[in-house]
Amino acid sequence: MIKVEVDFAKDGYGFIDDMTDRVRPGAGAVTFEFGRDQSTALAPIISGRGSFTLDNRDKALSPRNTASPLYGLIKPARPVRITRTVGATTYVLGQFHTDDQPINPDPNTKTVSPSLVDRLADFRGQNVSTQLYSGIRTGQAIGYILDACGVPAGERDLDSGATVIPWWWEDGTDALTALEKIIRSEGPPALLTVGASGEIVFRDRHHRITRTASITSQGTWRGTGSLDMQGYLYNEGWSNIVNTGTASVDVRAAQELQPVWTSDTTISLTTGEERLVTASATDPFLNAVPPVNGIDYTIMSGSITTTLLRTSGGSATIKLTAASPAVVSNLQLRAQPVTVAYTVQVSASDVASIADFGPRSFPGDLPWCGPYDAQAVLDTAVAIRSQPLPILTVKFLVGVNTTKANALLARDLSDRVTIVEPETAVSGDFYIESIGHEFTGEFDHAVTFGLEAVQIPVTPVFRFDVAGQGFDQGRFGQGLDEAATVFRFDTAGQGFDQGMWAT
Repeated sequence: MIKVEVDFAKDGYGFIDDMTDRVRPGAGAVTFEFGRDQSTALAPIISGRGSFTLDNRDKALSPRNTASPLYGLIKPARPVRITRTVGATTYVLGQFHTDDQPINPDPNTKTVSPSLVDRLADFRGQNVSTQLYSGIRTGQAIGYILDACGVPAGERDLDSGATVIPWWWEDGTDALTALEKIIRSEGPPALLTVGASGEIVFRDRHHRITRTASITSQGTWRGTGSLDMQGYLYNEGWSNIVNTGTASVDVRAAQELQPVWTSDTTISLTTGEERLVTASATDPFLNAVPPVNGIDYTIMSGSITTTLLRTSGGSATIKLTAASPAVVSNLQLRAQPVTVAYTVQVSASDVASIADFGPRSFPGDLPWCGPYDAQAVLDTAVAIRSQPLPILTVKFLVGVNTTKANALLARDLSDRVTIVEPETAVSGDFYIESIGHEFTGEFDHAVTFGLEAVQIPVTPVFRFDVAGQGFDQGRFGQGLDEAATVFRFDTAGQGFDQGMWAT
């Protein structure tokens, strides 16, 4: 059974919220997708999106119909949950909400067609400002953004992150833009998505060598047989070759206490008045001190007290409180600016691949990386992508087939599956990069996956204890290509004399 629910009152899903019977065959399908906007780990994660068309012959979904039991509840951002139960198992196919476009009934077809977005879309338009942090991982930085956006701790599933950010702050930045900068700095195949319970999920660039569903194949999908692909597109992936990359990394250092902001505006206050003044600096700063009379401002008349609402970041708010009518001039803020001491250029390249395909540069920037993480991201991208990784789009009709449902509906982003398709001579493992659903009922439920090939393992992997794989012979793996055997302290069978070295 497929179930489509809209929580109109935002009080939990109830009987009145079940819209399944309104999904009318022929009226338009329920469609939605999530994951990367292209089927490659190089592509960014975008907010999930979709739409559905519902029967409105009884006018219950007409916002102006006062006789409707939903009158007054048809508003933007209503939670939407789409599930499917097969046997004893219920799969959450998607957690979305209606967007901010009005629901406009169509009098000709007697339908309404809301658009859907997932929770990532909510971060667009929220501006965040933070204090200045030093030496934090990408997962922590994402947590600080979620704090600023009011996302409860229980609605997050965040990896720690592999990249250590030397200095991090945001000052009036769009929250989704801030999140995207962190994901780019973590490097592929990091991802940000929404989980089955609506939680915000962050996976770092190492998650495919630590999570079971990415390490070992979760099933074999063939062109014929029990799963029976209904659609199959092959792309050799030449456009995603990466054989060279460069990044400029600013190295910052904290300076001595000094003025970081000054104002030539004269400020007048009445008795008891509080005035908030924003001090925006050129560079981020830390250890700001509340302005001191005679040093950081001049009292022309009256009396004031000063406090700081934040002592670090790209800006700080100074609160002025007047004990009596006061006039203040020459206000300034002193702090320790964290300025660029020097800039490091890091690079990586594969000479053989450049000779074969021409130079293909690493896409995007690494805004928060230090030199070592920038080097690691570029080295890994070039090592993994110097040769093309095929991209597939495969489509299945699930219908009421229990075998298909169990094999397909449990899959998630970054899961590893084996694809065998004789016409294109494909036989190997792929990572799931995007998932889409389309249906008007159980019998026409189609699921489409975008996949990218798992990279060919580096050989021979560097080993001290195997002849021919030592110094000047063995090569460091990239972790992603030897996920089941990469050296790890915390996994049995992958420690000393067991695991393979990787970067």
